[in-house]
Formats: sequence, C-alpha cells, structure tokens
Amino acid sequence: MLVTLWLAAAAAAPPVLGAMTTFSKLESDLQCSACRHLAKGIRTWMQRKARTWKKMSEAEKGKWVAKSMKKACRVPEQVATVERNGRKVFADFTQLMSEGGSHSGLSLSSEIKDQLKNACEELAVEYKDDVVIGYTSVKKPAKYKVEDDLCIELTSACGVPNPGEWMPPDTDEIDATLSKWMKEEL
Repeated sequence: MLVTLWLAAAAAAPPVLGAMTTFSKLESDLQCSACRHLAKGIRTWMQRKARTWKKMSEAEKGKWVAKSMKKACRVPEQVATVERNGRKVFADFTQLMSEGGSHSGLSLSSEIKDQLKNACEELAVEYKDDVVIGYTSVKKPAKYKVEDDLCIELTSACGVPNPGEWMPPDTDEIDATLSKWMKEEL
C-alpha cells in the first residue's frame, strides 16, 4: 500500500515552490534547517498519540496529523542562524548561549525568527496532504520517517534523493532485465 501511495504521489506534478515566498528566498542550508524544524515538531506532536494510534480511524489519524502540523511550527523566543559543520542552520539562541564556547557565523535578529516561522508554516500548508498520507499509511507514528519524506523526497531541501535508496524499483522492469540477462547467459 505504501508503495502504491508513493507511486501515486511521484506521478503527480511537483509542487510549485514559488508560492512559498519565505521558504524559496532562504539559502539552501536554511531551507533544510526550516524543513527539519517542521519535521521535528511534527514528530514531537505525533508521539503523543503513539499508544492509541492503532485504535484510531483513518479520519481521526488525518485530523491529528493536520493538527500536529499546525502546532509544529512553534519557534523559540530568540532564533539565530549559526554555522555548524559547514552549514548554516537555525538555532535557539538561548540554548546556544547555555552551551558556551564560540559559534561561527552567528547572526541574531527578529527577522530570523520570522523567517523560520513563516518558512515552516508555508511548508506545513504546502505538504500537509503528503504528510497525512505518510502517517496514515503506517501502523505506528514512529515508523513514518517524516524528515526523510518531507525534507529529501518532497522538497529536496536537504539534498536530492538517492534513487537506489529511495525509489521503489519498478518490478516489471526488473523482471524484464533479469529475463534478458538469463537468456544471454544461456
């Protein structure tokens, strides 16, 4: 069933990111960071229903996922950008200061908080249906890898998907190739 859902989503036209003005204006590293912020927020809210997930109807699951996505974009009081492992990311400024040490590329302004919140909300609206399908197709919320699906597969914000790892192979094509190889071997 998951493969069928994935194939149906893959056949659909890719979403137009131009409608997501804040997200599309961010540097690629910050797009990835905003996407991961949303995914982490969704996972946090989804774990609240882990025990009752199996008992919920599809409609109840869908409503809970949609509600979780609305609440997932909460941001800390002070948001900064900082360079980590050569990539620029959004970070909680208060947490950075409690960690101590030096932080390269540190930038703090009220605009940064707005950028993260707006980009996160744009992603939540744009990809809500895809995330709902992903979560409702699994038996436990923890089984759905929302960060991989949202940030790699759907938005490509955190890199381009590796076809060998992500795309389920077309079994007819594989069967045809194997048959051809077997005939050549004989």
